[in-house]
Amino acid sequence: MDTYPQHMQPKAPFPPEVRELIAGLKFHFRQTLSEMPLEVALLAMREAWKGCNQEQDVPPPPPSLLR
Repeated sequence: MDTYPQHMQPKAPFPPEVRELIAGLKFHFRQTLSEMPLEVALLAMREAWKGCNQEQDVPPPPPSLLR
């Protein structure tokens, strides 16, 4: 049974842990995310992921995100 309110339902069928991350980001960072370009939000998420996965080699972001 899905416990997310209708307005928080993702557009794609993500696994529960991904839906939880999406809901948490929307709840805790709605204002911040609404004030920044998507490219900046994606770079920030990439840096956060790198900080949690330091042993893994991460390729550089696509040039389109670095404009």
